[in-house]
Amino acid sequence: VFLSGGVSLSNPLVVEAKKQGIKLSNDSQLFLDVAPCQVIGITGSAGKTTTTTLVGRMAESAKAGMEKHFQVWVGGNIGYPLLTDVEKMQAEDVAICELSSFQLELLEGCLNSNNQNDLKYIINSIDYLEIIGEDVIVKGSVFEASK
Repeated sequence: VFLSGGVSLSNPLVVEAKKQGIKLSNDSQLFLDVAPCQVIGITGSAGKTTTTTLVGRMAESAKAGMEKHFQVWVGGNIGYPLLTDVEKMQAEDVAICELSSFQLELLEGCLNSNNQNDLKYIINSIDYLEIIGEDVIVKGSVFEASK
């Protein structure tokens, strides 16, 4: 079952699916499973879209001075699904992906060495101490497991 980003794992239908052993996933997990290039994930409590946009622009600026040609792809929770262009991506490309806490809840499988495309970096911008509970736990565990 592919969950939409706003569907809570505590939703009764999701809880029942888990009880029945039905695998849960989302489009972010699928993208990470099939993306042929390095992925930089941006998450946090505030400023994700701004940070994602800026990192994308920095990557674009950096490639101008490099001999090696590569494409920079920016998307994810920012409003453009990177999965749309995954077939156009090459190994030398880089994808900058905004990830919400809802998307992170199902991404554990992408952070182990058995997956073809580990999430390479997480830039965690948790700014507010009042953001507590599952949001911080999810982001903290992803941050610790990232490379």
